[in-house]
Amino acid sequence: MILLVTELIFLLKNWVIYMTDQKYFWMTVGTPASGKSTWIREEVIARNLYPNPVILSSDGIIEEMCQAEGLTYDEGFSKYIKRATAEFFQLLNVNLSLGNNVMVDRTNLTRASRKKILDLVPEDYRKVAIVFYCDPDIQDERLLSRPGKTIPPHVIKSMRGSYEPPELDEGFDSITYVTTG
Repeated sequence: MILLVTELIFLLKNWVIYMTDQKYFWMTVGTPASGKSTWIREEVIARNLYPNPVILSSDGIIEEMCQAEGLTYDEGFSKYIKRATAEFFQLLNVNLSLGNNVMVDRTNLTRASRKKILDLVPEDYRKVAIVFYCDPDIQDERLLSRPGKTIPPHVIKSMRGSYEPPELDEGFDSITYVTTG
């Protein structure tokens, strides 16, 4: 069996993580449609990239609430955003208190938004930022291909303008970069 270097690194990284009692907290960072949720589905879940993380997503919570009422994301966003955010933080606190590995799937574009979450993560967790970059033209195409889940162009422009790259001094132990398009 021939392994590519990237596959070998992947296997070694997983072996090191599994062979320790270290608890992990991963935070995605990236604008909408940069590939965060897709990467989590295709790499983390499908390939078991990280050891059994509990994946928490405000958007996922909103989508579940909308689905239960037969609404699209667009139709339910304003109705559910506050409730979904509260549920997100409740689930985050519960899972951290149980010592679960946690992966947060949100934009987390600013230092302040990351701080609100990082302040809740106990010191015995290894904290990793996973920063997503996608070519803006590809990202715009992705945004247009989401029926029932639209983000107005002025909102995307504002989000791109507010982006502050994560730094280790925020409390991260490491920062990983993923390019998706």
